[in-house]
Amino acid sequence: MRLAAALLLALIVSGCATGGGGRPLAPAAASDQLRVAKQRYEQKDYTEAVELLKGYIQFQSGASDLDEAHFLLGMCYVKRQEWPLAATEFSILSTDFQDSQRLADAQYWLGVSYWKQSKSAPYDQDMTRRAIAQFDRFLSMFPDHPQVAEVKQHRGAARERLAEKAFRNGRLYIKLHYWEPARYYYHLARSDYPETKWAERSLAGEAEALIALSRAEEARALLESNKDALTDPEAKAKADKIWKKLPPPAGATPSPAPSAGAAGGRGRARCASASSGARSIRRTWATSSSPSARARRSRSTASCSCRRGCRRTRPRAASRPRTSASACCAPHWRAPASRSRRSNSPARDRPTPWILWTS
Repeated sequence: MRLAAALLLALIVSGCATGGGGRPLAPAAASDQLRVAKQRYEQKDYTEAVELLKGYIQFQSGASDLDEAHFLLGMCYVKRQEWPLAATEFSILSTDFQDSQRLADAQYWLGVSYWKQSKSAPYDQDMTRRAIAQFDRFLSMFPDHPQVAEVKQHRGAARERLAEKAFRNGRLYIKLHYWEPARYYYHLARSDYPETKWAERSLAGEAEALIALSRAEEARALLESNKDALTDPEAKAKADKIWKKLPPPAGATPSPAPSAGAAGGRGRARCASASSGARSIRRTWATSSSPSARARRSRSTASCSCRRGCRRTRPRAASRPRTSASACCAPHWRAPASRSRRSNSPARDRPTPWILWTS
């Protein structure tokens, strides 16, 4: 009877220890619990490994291998691509366990965790800046680490993304005609990230903003000192386009106007003809201003019936035939046929201009 009771108690205890799944979830010894968590990690059973490591960290806060538990828990989150949780564990290890053998690896994975949380250039770049700062810290602390080459590659990609972000900001402000912010962001891309392609592409944008701010001389000096060193074809084409938009430098002598061609000669001939006609009209007016001439002009006037709607009246001398044409509408002139038609002419109801037209 006692033997049966002992066997039943042993079965109950073993069932509680295994959790009903055949695997020990909470071994009695701390070293066994951490060892089982490592086994689960190696078997890629990250969910159970996470549960074991959480329990170990909670109940074994004074253990000597607690840094190992934090690192292993962070690696489980890395395998599950839960980057914020991984960054938390690696940050705890980096700050609370400065003498740990896992410190270098924790610093590396902390930077990677930040970088994996970074988004593309159109979005917020806070995590990108955190990743760059962590990569710089890692390179200064562990220059001989095996992952140095990979860290430098990640750092270069992160700086490229920040440069693109600054370039996009400048382009947006150019479209909004906010010239000073646009100049600031283009200059930021050029000064802080000179090794990226966005630094070269920002040269033309900064010059364009300076021209809009009425600082053309600064834009000219900027392009002159940097335009020839451009290697990016797109940046070079844009810089050449902005260079052509620059106003002439202050104090420069304007270039002479091009010589006129045949069309210009014809235009000058027409102007000379018009001016000579005006002088002829003035001379005629001066010579025929006597009272007898004015009376003769008032007695002999005829209206113009040209299709152009000309309302001028043509003074007609007594000695000149009725069919002679005036200077303005010679092809369409028709002399009145009789006295009655002339009496209905609108020229008799308005004052006669005292100009004697000469043919």
